[in-house]
Amino acid sequence: MKLDLRIKSDKKRNMEYWDNMEEECREILNTILSNYANADTSQINEDARIDISKSILETIIQKCGEYGIDTDAAFPYVDEDY
Repeated sequence: MKLDLRIKSDKKRNMEYWDNMEEECREILNTILSNYANADTSQINEDARIDISKSILETIIQKCGEYGIDTDAAFPYVDEDY
């Protein structure tokens, strides 16, 4: 997927960008739980899944920073009121 350069300046597109990354992390979590977890994961409710998915994304960004990636440039965040 080609990165839409407007995500660096357009708040709405930036929010969609972050939402899409969180959704990707949610899909990763669901895949791991359904294909690899050797336990009943049905007790992991929606709030827990959102929390875990956000932690996955935060970990990815943190680790990228630890390995020298400028995370502000790599994962732009538009911080403005609209």
